[in-house]
Order: sequence, then C-alpha cells, then structure tokens
Amino acid sequence: MNKQEFIERMKSLKNIFGNKSEYIKIDAVIELASELDEPQKPVVPQFVADWIEEGKKHCKDVSDLFDFDFTNEDVGNWFLQEKPFDLVARAWLDGYTVEKEKPALMNDIMAPILNYKNKIIDTEQQNIVNSFIGGAR
Repeated sequence: MNKQEFIERMKSLKNIFGNKSEYIKIDAVIELASELDEPQKPVVPQFVADWIEEGKKHCKDVSDLFDFDFTNEDVGNWFLQEKPFDLVARAWLDGYTVEKEKPALMNDIMAPILNYKNKIIDTEQQNIVNSFIGGAR
C-alpha cells in the first residue's frame, strides 16, 4: 500500500465511524500519513529506461535483467562507467524517472561550424550561422 492508498483508507474509515472512533481521531491519522516521506524514484537516462522496459517483457525478475541483452552499446557503456546495479534494481522494482536531457550550449552547436579564429569553414555552414544570427555579419 502506498501513501495515497493509506490516506484513502483512513478517509473511508472516517465515513464509517465519523471523526472519532473509540480509540483514535481519524483526522489525526490522516494528517500524520500526509507527512510521510515517499522514496524518490531513481533517475536514469532514456536509453536505460528503454532497456528496462524491454527487459520487463523478457525477464521474469530483476536478477534476469542483469543477464539480459547488453547489445545496446549505450547501456553497456553506462554500466561500465557508472556501475549502477543498485540503481537499476530500484528502478525495476519501484519505477524510475527519465533523466531530462541537458540543452546544448551555443558553443557546442557553433564549435563544429567555426574554427578557432571564428572564420566560417564553408558556404553551407555560413548559411547555418546566418540563420542563427539573422543574416548579420
């Protein structure tokens, strides 16, 4: 039972017994339950989320997931770099949040277009730069 289910059950008891039963005030229980902390879901990259969902179709439990197809190069590299076994197990069992992609920085976009002296490399790239800066030179 999660937090919200608990609160709903307490509210249904209130409907049956009123605000006071012989032993407890239902409103007090609901207020306490509202203060419970819910665990944060692990955050994973989109390619890992896709891999977990595919694994759920083919694996009977989380231990099978770790033997599941690592042919996805991004997932394999992520495992080698991060060693996220606990995180993936929690994501399998409790759900997860997909990591938000970071917006590309203008320098990251412009770096391939401009050389280190800020000269345009070719005409096609000149057109791309002009579209960014509105045709100004």
